[in-house]
Amino acid sequence: MERAYDTLLDNGFKFRAGWCSFTVRQTRLGALLYVGKEMLDLKIDEEAIKENPLLGSYQLAVDKHRTAAKVVAYSILNRKWKIKRFGKLLTNYLLGTLTPQKLSSIVMAIIVLNNVSSFANSIRLIHTLHKMEIGLIEKS
Repeated sequence: MERAYDTLLDNGFKFRAGWCSFTVRQTRLGALLYVGKEMLDLKIDEEAIKENPLLGSYQLAVDKHRTAAKVVAYSILNRKWKIKRFGKLLTNYLLGTLTPQKLSSIVMAIIVLNNVSSFANSIRLIHTLHKMEIGLIEKS
């Protein structure tokens, strides 16, 4: 399992939409700001999707289809300037070619690929260690 996860992080994943094939790799920090903003707008309840994949996928597709397509488009483009130039065009293309189920599965793969929760936990750990270090220096 660990090896598959590392391969996903290194190589990304490929999918087809209409006539085109796309590769999604781990999002760069500049593009991650755009992807993160759209993810916040999605407000995906991962537990609800895990409990009932059909209902969760349907709700994601109906309620948040445009936002989910933006997440996918921004993850494909993966550069700030590309997102600004081609983001709307690629979003509209994906809306016309992807099925709700495929859109949902791609968004979930992007969530895993970006590994934001581990990044956030690392920042918390660094912050805690920094506070502990300051406390030890003050006691000395």
